[in-house]
Amino acid sequence: MYGQTKLEEISTFFSLKHISFGGIVDTHLHPKQMKFLSKRISNYTVFSSNLDTSKQILSSGGVSLFIENSLASHVQDFKSHSSRLLSVDLYFKGNIKLRIFVIYIPPPAESVLRTDTIDLLIQQLTLTKHAGFYHAVCGDFNMHLDKYYPIYFNQPQVASKHIHRLFFHLLSHGYEDYTPINLSDSLGTFHRNDHITRVDYVWSCPLLKGFALTACIFNAQDVCTSDHNPVITYYDMSLLFASTKLARARQLKRRTRRVFKFDSVTEIQWTEFADKADALCDVSPSTFSSWHINQMCEYLQSRILKAANATLPSSTVGNNYTPKVPKDLEILTQHYRFLNRLMHSIRLLRKYPLTYSAAHEHKWSIHLIRLQNILQLYKKVFTFVPTLPSSLSSCRQDDFKSLLDDLSNISKSLRGFHLLQEKEFQDSSIRAHLDDRNNNFETDLSSFIDSALSRTRRRITLDRVFVDHPTHPQLLTAPKDIDDAVVNHFQNFVPIKSTPPVSVDTLPDRWSSVYQPMDDVPSSIYDSLMNPPTLDEWLTTVSSTPNDTLPDRWSSAYQPMDDVSSSIYDSLMNPPTLDEWLTTVSSTPNGTHLISWKAYYDNLVGRRGPGRIPYWYKDIQQATTIPDTNNRLLAQFIATPTIDSSFYELAPCTSSPPTTKNWIVTLDDYGSPLFGKQLLVQASRGTCSIVHWISPDCESSPGDLIRLSPCPGCAAHTPLPPSKKRNADLTLCTPTVSLQHSLILPTTNERIRRNTSEVTSSFTWADIEDGVRLYYSRLDFDFDSPSDDIVEAFTPPITIESSAAAVFANSPLVVSSDSRYIFFTDGSLINLGTPDVSMGWSWMQIVPDAGFPNSIATYAHGLIRDNPSSSRAEAAAIYAVLTISPRDSEVTIYTDSQTAIDGLRSCSSSVYLNSRLYYKTSNFELWAIIERTILSKNLTVLPVKVKAHSGNYLNDFADSLANTAHTASSSILISGMDLASAHDFVLTYDNDIVCESNPRHLLKQYYQTQLMRDLLNLTRFHFISLLSSNTDYIVDWELTWFTLNFKPSHDASFTLEHASRHSTFKFKLFLDDLPTLEKLKRTRPDLYMDELTCRSCIDRMEDLMHLFMCKRRRLPMQQILQSYQNHLISKILDA
Repeated sequence: MYGQTKLEEISTFFSLKHISFGGIVDTHLHPKQMKFLSKRISNYTVFSSNLDTSKQILSSGGVSLFIENSLASHVQDFKSHSSRLLSVDLYFKGNIKLRIFVIYIPPPAESVLRTDTIDLLIQQLTLTKHAGFYHAVCGDFNMHLDKYYPIYFNQPQVASKHIHRLFFHLLSHGYEDYTPINLSDSLGTFHRNDHITRVDYVWSCPLLKGFALTACIFNAQDVCTSDHNPVITYYDMSLLFASTKLARARQLKRRTRRVFKFDSVTEIQWTEFADKADALCDVSPSTFSSWHINQMCEYLQSRILKAANATLPSSTVGNNYTPKVPKDLEILTQHYRFLNRLMHSIRLLRKYPLTYSAAHEHKWSIHLIRLQNILQLYKKVFTFVPTLPSSLSSCRQDDFKSLLDDLSNISKSLRGFHLLQEKEFQDSSIRAHLDDRNNNFETDLSSFIDSALSRTRRRITLDRVFVDHPTHPQLLTAPKDIDDAVVNHFQNFVPIKSTPPVSVDTLPDRWSSVYQPMDDVPSSIYDSLMNPPTLDEWLTTVSSTPNDTLPDRWSSAYQPMDDVSSSIYDSLMNPPTLDEWLTTVSSTPNGTHLISWKAYYDNLVGRRGPGRIPYWYKDIQQATTIPDTNNRLLAQFIATPTIDSSFYELAPCTSSPPTTKNWIVTLDDYGSPLFGKQLLVQASRGTCSIVHWISPDCESSPGDLIRLSPCPGCAAHTPLPPSKKRNADLTLCTPTVSLQHSLILPTTNERIRRNTSEVTSSFTWADIEDGVRLYYSRLDFDFDSPSDDIVEAFTPPITIESSAAAVFANSPLVVSSDSRYIFFTDGSLINLGTPDVSMGWSWMQIVPDAGFPNSIATYAHGLIRDNPSSSRAEAAAIYAVLTISPRDSEVTIYTDSQTAIDGLRSCSSSVYLNSRLYYKTSNFELWAIIERTILSKNLTVLPVKVKAHSGNYLNDFADSLANTAHTASSSILISGMDLASAHDFVLTYDNDIVCESNPRHLLKQYYQTQLMRDLLNLTRFHFISLLSSNTDYIVDWELTWFTLNFKPSHDASFTLEHASRHSTFKFKLFLDDLPTLEKLKRTRPDLYMDELTCRSCIDRMEDLMHLFMCKRRRLPMQQILQSYQNHLISKILDA
């Protein structure tokens, strides 16, 4: 494309077809040359690619995209990927992102360049799809799609080969090229030497193809010197316009629509509307008839709406708008608003007198006519009708003071009259509504009830009541006095308008028969209700029940007995014998210990009175257990529980550490299965709180896998109270169940997340029902303990040794005869800041002069999870050492960590149990457990500092052990679930991760992160998602916050007021809140029209980017940048 000839042809074509986006390929022009030549097309903005000037290729390329000026203001970025591929990004309100690709693929003769261009296009299409753009690809592909279609549908293996990769990628990913409706053998997109084919395409992505209407080929042979015919694809513009309206409606916190006021349209306005519509339809009838039907409809609709917006009166209202305000009140409101806008304009003219021009006189002549009409229409409102000047020039003498005073008096009078009219309308509306409800109460009771039921319940909280008594006035503040006063008021002073019916005959027919008095009421009618059923009646009723209505396990129980002996109840009144006790509830689930009296009593069904140990239990305990062994059974009483092989065995909840939150299954009071996830475990009480989940089909379909869903809320359970940070509609049932009655249920999801709606178990109810019922019923033995001969039960102190023993059960230790132990400990931290972070720990026991190599008697190493830091690994090693150390021992610990030594010294002063400094220490939960271990075992701990990496063989060996713990199979894992808490309340995340950092700092950082997320989710910062994906453009947030928080020092030239304005401007610039025209259009659509453009250049929409790129401001901007550059260079030289 050389010279102005083709530019004139392009301009004619764009104007004739109303092209919004026009792609030009193979221009052979630099971007500057293209921009210079395109100045002839004034209503379009051109974006061009760089030019490849290398001599090794036949074609230098060059592609350009012409965009209509009304859409060019939405361009945020354009990029020249190569001389043959250009992309332009447009952003529209409503989070609509549009990207247009223009491409020229070289012919097959340039194979290398052709391959590179195709690969580059496929790569950019993949990135664009992941970024969520609507996008289209237009240009010269130098490929024949018609020849590829048979291969794609009939030979899929050949279609996916490398030579066809572009068409295969487009078709397999849902892209669509609309076949032009006028495509034929005699009309294609390329013609040369009587060879006609189609090599130019417009491909639409899956998101955009739904808005495509039609496509056609423009025959340009008669009007253009090119050998290509352009392809035109028409799209539905609602993608852009509808999103703009919705975005503006969201900003205004309502959805709006424009309402034309047809009832107030005059004949002159109708005539103007018809003339305007005719003038806008400037396309010749022959051209219009050649269009597609969709294009015709779109063309007529746009012209009619444009004419109506320009001539017919209208208003923008919400979708729920109904015209209820009287016409005269609406006109009064419009006049009052007009006066306020006029006064604002006069004040601006007074403040900036140099802006006065002849245009102001013209506007004043129009406004003066309306002002005189207002004075004439509301002459009864004004006590004095002022004389308004015929021109504004006469008002410049007193700087518009007298004019502003007159307009202010008119505005105040209208404002007072407007308030009275509005109040009168409100009163009349309320009275009409009350009259309507009263009439419904008398004539249409059903409508009155429907209206009453539809009212939203409102509540008034009274904190004080003043009794206005003539002689004894009184102020009530006590809640009980207020309640009594309110009840007394409504009982004695609120009248009841309704009267009871005079007789039963006046009631409606459906009620009169119910309330009709009975002729005779026998006195024996209530006898059968007051007497209990006899044994014969009970047996007769039960035996008459059909066989299929009772479960199998109950049907035999309710069969009539031939003889009922009076001694049948004797066994229920006596305490259990030794054999009965050992047979029923003799031991714990593992069969080695006698169940404690506390656990037995807590799980009794009908327990009464205090839980004191009766003598019969003490006798059983003395006869069956070994003294001072925590209820360990004698050898002859130890028996492994027999479990039927027909059902699966689940692990009991008592076998899991208290900090582990498991899915559990148990039975409720009615014998139905009860499922849930443990929320809080009270090990000392033998109970746990669970989040209740239900399985509706569990009992009806026992052969199906157990599928759990959240409980919608049940009356038997206490709902979790809602909070501000949690959805108020979320109801979680949190019942409390017994640990002794509960079993651990394996599931696919160990955690409940916000989006978790279903959890599945690998078992069916038929698999586990018998095992659950057998385990639940093993403690169901009720009795009446004698009230005398009882002693208080001794409750052993709560320790953390049980959970630690489970972790270090196999840890070796050489016992010392003098109870003195020496250990070397060390920790290791690797891959910090990555998902593969790991913390290792190790310890060595040193026994000098005992024949061990290098005095190393034994050692162990392992890992610890959560809150990675080197000090946590050191503390874990100390925890492991103290856990395996015997009671009443002296433990000397050699470590190279000063933090660990300081922590041990804090343990000696009980810092972690009695001080507020506890939460300000890192890993405070772990240190609190270490302190509790020292106190409970009565250990004497002597820490010794060893210099790290100083050649100390024992310390280096401990270091190597800690390093090998990351990969060794013998490593002992200490997770957060293995650490029994030393406190009643533990701060956990996701129900299993214990938070051991400063809670104040943690919560502050958490809310700072949430605020940062909310800030970046604003529409004005959506461009950051694009910058973050490119390593060359990443936002430097530290520099950003430093710039916003930087406050220069004050002096005579930069006062405190200047600093405040400077800070305000910085934040407005950062938040895109500068009062540009585009911003004002969204905030005040009633004052600023959509057609307003920049006042400086009167060419573009004034947004934040145009504020700096306006052509009328280039010189001041260059001066500012040059001044800043000189200042920066001088500062650098001075430094």
